Amino acid sequence: MVSEYGVGPFGWVQTLVFLLTAASAALLLLAMRSAVKTLWGRIGLVILALAAIGFFLGAVFNANHPLHMLAFFIGTPAMSLAPVLISVSVARNPAWASVRRRVVWVSQLPWIGFVVNMVLFFAAVSPSGEFNPSVPVGLANRLFWLCAASWLSVMAWQVGNLSGQKSA
Repeated sequence: MVSEYGVGPFGWVQTLVFLLTAASAALLLLAMRSAVKTLWGRIGLVILALAAIGFFLGAVFNANHPLHMLAFFIGTPAMSLAPVLISVSVARNPAWASVRRRVVWVSQLPWIGFVVNMVLFFAAVSPSGEFNPSVPVGLANRLFWLCAASWLSVMAWQVGNLSGQKSA
């Protein structure tokens, strides 16, 4: 799992990744406030705030800490749901018409990554509660992170482009 990188002499690198992801989600939330006009989009922003909190807690409590699982159960599902709600909301905003398809498409990635992650996670746990080493749980976990980072990046890029067009 990605979180296990947080244990050991280079754990600070994983802590930094969690902190940067939390900051990315929080800053995107602030940048998106004016573009989100619907009730579901605003709910998505609240859920994105929960994702930022979950990632921050993941940075504070490494994989050996009992609260790390709480951080996972806050951050990961929130990062799976918020993109869909926010992206569908901004897709209805006329200012986002030119990027509507890209934004809605990329918003599907985090929840797909989450579902794949959870299916492989439950497939990897044997009846005795131990992981089955033949199931690539860590690979699915990395897929989720890649999907979440893709959505954050695309949305930040679009916010930047749209704000640049307004000031020009």
